[in-house]
Order: sequence, then C-alpha cells, then structure tokens
Amino acid sequence: MADQIIPAAVKLAAKRAFVGTTTQAYGAMLAAGITATAVLAVIRGDVKLRRDYR
Repeated sequence: MADQIIPAAVKLAAKRAFVGTTTQAYGAMLAAGITATAVLAVIRGDVKLRRDYR
C-alpha cells in the first residue's frame, strides 16, 4: 500500500510526544513519592532533624 493515512513524520512526532509526556508523569510521581516518604519519616520520628553536637 503506497498511500499512508498517517505520514511518517506525524507518527514520529506523536511517539516523541508520548515519550516526553510519560517521562514527565513518571518524574512527577517519583518526586511526589520521595517527598511523601520523607515527610512520613519525619512525622514518625525515623529521621533526626537536628544533630547533637555534644
């Protein structure tokens, strides 16, 4: 079939957009997960906020 409904350049652009959007979404989820984990650790007392310089 010689005639393509979707040109190759459009397919490539769509793939790049998908990868970019997916990367941003995973990055946001990872950052939110690390932040939530850090806050929970501080609340539970697993992390010392100050050093004792004695």
